[in-house]
Amino acid sequence: MIRPATMEDCEGLARLCYLAGQGQSTRSIYDLLFDGPRGMTDERTAAMAAVLGARHVCWLHHAHFLVAEVDGRVAAALSGLDREQNRTRDFVAALRETGWTDGDLAAMQGRIGPVTSVEPRHPDGAWRIENVATFQEYRGRGLVGALLEEIVALGVERGHRVADLGCFISNEPAIRAYERVGFRVTEEFTDRDFEEIFGCPGMCRMTLEKKGQT
Repeated sequence: MIRPATMEDCEGLARLCYLAGQGQSTRSIYDLLFDGPRGMTDERTAAMAAVLGARHVCWLHHAHFLVAEVDGRVAAALSGLDREQNRTRDFVAALRETGWTDGDLAAMQGRIGPVTSVEPRHPDGAWRIENVATFQEYRGRGLVGALLEEIVALGVERGHRVADLGCFISNEPAIRAYERVGFRVTEEFTDRDFEEIFGCPGMCRMTLEKKGQT
């Protein structure tokens, strides 16, 4: 079953987001966004879950997510949002709400340079899909494909003719999964520091255009 995420899903969403930011690397983008020892630690997932459930709605908020359930358990998820829902100030407000200080924010800015340098540039009007992941035990069941179809359709309903997403350049299984739905690689962004951290040259932007839709 595919449904909108709720507050009760935030802990599971945090773990799925961590996996989405990891791809096939040993590190996740969320290791840089949220401080602490590397890995899907209780502290990191709790901090992420707090933002996912915050009163301030930012790009990392459960309201933007769809989840796929298997036997009553969240098995996979992704998010979809437009440019107005992806403002940095909203993310900062959510972080402050959950206890971040000026020092915490400055430290994060010092960590995330390699990530922002390869972050795909999303054009105006694009429906941005993020945080696509499935728990290991549920992979191979077509959940991501079903979720992608649903989230793309939601974007079309909201007036977005183009959907796009970012993916690790070296994550060939994910790229193939997106291609099966109709996405194509349109740009690549590379950075030496990013490659040193993640063992991957950078990220690619993949795009799906719904022709004839407005």
